[in-house]
Amino acid sequence: MDLARGLALLAVFVAHTAPIGPSSPIPERLLMGADNVAAPLFTLLFGVSAGLAARSAEQAGQSRGQFRLFFELRALVLIGFGVLADLGQHSVIPILHYLGAVGLVLIPVLYLRARWLLVMSVGAVVVSAIAMPWAQALQMTLRVQAVQGGGSGWAENTVASLVGFVFSDFGYRVSGLLAFALAGLAVGRIALQSWGRLMTLFLVGGALTAGALGVGQLTGISTDAYAGTAPELVNAIGLAGMVLAASCALSATPLRRVLAPVYALGTLTLTFYVAHIVVLGAWASLTGLSDDKWSVLLALSVGSLAGAWLIRRRWRRGPAEWLVHQVAQFPLARRRGTRRATATAGPERLR
Repeated sequence: MDLARGLALLAVFVAHTAPIGPSSPIPERLLMGADNVAAPLFTLLFGVSAGLAARSAEQAGQSRGQFRLFFELRALVLIGFGVLADLGQHSVIPILHYLGAVGLVLIPVLYLRARWLLVMSVGAVVVSAIAMPWAQALQMTLRVQAVQGGGSGWAENTVASLVGFVFSDFGYRVSGLLAFALAGLAVGRIALQSWGRLMTLFLVGGALTAGALGVGQLTGISTDAYAGTAPELVNAIGLAGMVLAASCALSATPLRRVLAPVYALGTLTLTFYVAHIVVLGAWASLTGLSDDKWSVLLALSVGSLAGAWLIRRRWRRGPAEWLVHQVAQFPLARRRGTRRATATAGPERLR
């Protein structure tokens, strides 16, 4: 899991800063696959983590209601991080508030069985692909009405923004990311410790990718990153599943030691995701230049790997992870404190 998260963040860096175009050499163009896997892998892992955390909390004696509250607070903090990140001057679209919204949608289904989660994931793919063009048309209509109304158009623009956020924004949309998260939540229901299950996940992912690309070629439907079509979403789920399976398999080999910095980065993805947004914003403000440069990619990757490795040598969490944990744990900690105070005050009252 940590290795897959680290690879997902490195893929984000590539997607955001690598100066790759149609005329680039073939070895460089291969890196364009980072666009197809970065956000889907992040979101799939978000779902897997949610499933594993829910199961661990239940085994530790935590009630489902308590865990749902914990998960809801984490999702709200992610939304806050995403909104703040989106205010900065940079050339990327932050994913954090979309992920937070997906987390809120997942709360009612956290404890469903894997088969139903997979059915819901398929449903999310279909609904997202069908709704996207309709939502885009509705957005355009609302924007035009806002301009023609003569007033501020606040209501029309707000509804248009919400419609885009859920169904049709460029890059990310809640409906598409939900398909990845539900698939991840289903995977989290299945123990991946055995080689057989890892191989099954890898082969199923490969079959989904091959099938989606084949359908895209036959029908002319785009499978490009962020297209929002059903083949693109299925292809992304397949790629993310393959990377997760390969990462779990690599973790059982001697390469684990060599990849220690990537593992460290995978435990601190929120901190370094936010940090890279800040760095790109500072670059845009100070230089006024495009951040699509190999030097920027190298600096982000090496700096993040080194920083994560150093932080993990001394602390368990990074600053962003610590903040999310503190906020999410606050109601539970407060409840425990109240119980301790009541238990202590009881004998005093008897006296």
